[in-house]
Amino acid sequence: MLEKLRNKIHTFFYRPEVQELLAEESQEADPVNFEHCQKPKSFVVFDTKRRVFITKIRMSSVALYCPDSHRLMVVDENKQQQWIDVNFSEKKNAVFPLSGLWKKNCEAGFGLYFPETGEFSLKNDVFGQSEQADYTFEFGPEAQTWLPISGDWDADGVSSIGLYDRAKARFYLQNKHQSHIKADIQFNFGPRHLNWLGVAGDWNGNGQTTVGLYDPDHGIAMLQNQHQGSIKPDIRFKIAGVLKDWQPIIGDWGQNGIDSFAFWDNENSQFYLKYQNDNGGFDDVIAIKHPGETVIPVSFTSLV
Repeated sequence: MLEKLRNKIHTFFYRPEVQELLAEESQEADPVNFEHCQKPKSFVVFDTKRRVFITKIRMSSVALYCPDSHRLMVVDENKQQQWIDVNFSEKKNAVFPLSGLWKKNCEAGFGLYFPETGEFSLKNDVFGQSEQADYTFEFGPEAQTWLPISGDWDADGVSSIGLYDRAKARFYLQNKHQSHIKADIQFNFGPRHLNWLGVAGDWNGNGQTTVGLYDPDHGIAMLQNQHQGSIKPDIRFKIAGVLKDWQPIIGDWGQNGIDSFAFWDNENSQFYLKYQNDNGGFDDVIAIKHPGETVIPVSFTSLV
């Protein structure tokens, strides 16, 4: 149905704090009250001819990226595995996968980061037939141990990329998909520690992605709700039952508008999901048939 409406739609973004759909493409349209829309991460497509709203919910799914075979395995809401060929890059070495909605109306965005060259390659529709990335650019230094992150830093409904420098405990966030020497947003957060991991999520459900840190040695998460330097986090908790070698990913697993942690246990081929950012244990476990090759866990974002 969505394909039939592409030439006659306006796109709106729902802001939960004002309970309004804000017109993004039509300058003449007024904000439309939509109080019964309860999903803060939803996009709404409006058919101007039929005067019908179609709600698209931003969904987080656990996924595994296989760099050797250029495949992505996504687990859907029914816990079924779906394989996707990642055909927009043939590079294999030192790659980090990341996901996001890289533009308006992007429904299944995916990306790769290559630290040896400092290059990001982003594709708006990983299901599409095109073998070309939609955005390719360099950001940050080459051949460093900086970690990539992605998120909607300015709450405009579009995801972009960032980097975390563990040696300096410094985050560098970018709002546009283009090469830049200087980040749009940069600040220090937390102590300097080479084992800690930088993460990103919407921790309070306001539609804006902010950063956090995860200490794998002690299972401690420290989250920040604003883009500003700080030693003390807004949210701090110790995750019960997590093991040191489990790899964290971030997503809205409970579909409650708040991002939280999930962990990949490669030895037992399972994901462990938390729905809240608290000291409790896990709310769900998803067993995966291991593909038998190197895998990298990633949170996959799509509109459904």
